[in-house]
Amino acid sequence: MKAIYQESNNRGIIFFVFNIIISLIIAYAVNEFFLTDNLIFHFYSEQSSFETIEKMLEMRHEWSWLSYIFLIILYSLKILIIGLCLHAGLFFCSMEKKIQFRDLLTIVIKADLVFLIPSIIKILYFSFFEYTFSDFQSFYPLSLLSVLDKSTIEPWLIYPLQTLNLFEIIFLFILTFLLKKNVEIDFWKSMKLVSLSYGTGLIVWLVFIIFLNINNS
Repeated sequence: MKAIYQESNNRGIIFFVFNIIISLIIAYAVNEFFLTDNLIFHFYSEQSSFETIEKMLEMRHEWSWLSYIFLIILYSLKILIIGLCLHAGLFFCSMEKKIQFRDLLTIVIKADLVFLIPSIIKILYFSFFEYTFSDFQSFYPLSLLSVLDKSTIEPWLIYPLQTLNLFEIIFLFILTFLLKKNVEIDFWKSMKLVSLSYGTGLIVWLVFIIFLNINNS
């Protein structure tokens, strides 16, 4: 039994490191080849002075390494928070003893790999089409935002509409399947548990982001 737990833990670490490495590569490619200085300069040229933009770009280059550290921290927090949401759901269903918390984290890490796909699609898409800074920032493949006219949408709705996408649904189903397999419950009970725990957490997060965006607009 100890060997099984150790193997599961090792797999979780491998998937975690793999996701981090690919995410860092994607982030580097975006910063170096897509969100270029010229693109950023053109976007802010009508809002700020030349000197202000120059200083902003200098800071961007000087502190760019921090963005990669933040990426790792934010990804780790994301996995931890989703794991806690699932653990809370299992606790209220009196099933938390059926699976260890580290195994829950491994499930979340595995399921989260699906979110590498839209990032790769985004890079491939903008490799062949001209775009602006705002085009790149707001684009999310197979999201509700992608089928709507962005010019008619309030800025505070952009992020929620990006979050409502096909990959989020796939993520939910993968979580459901892996939890069903590990806790040994039927599919619909697992789906209900994931929807009430992760789904509730996601809704709270979106409401929080909308509240911040409205206050800052």
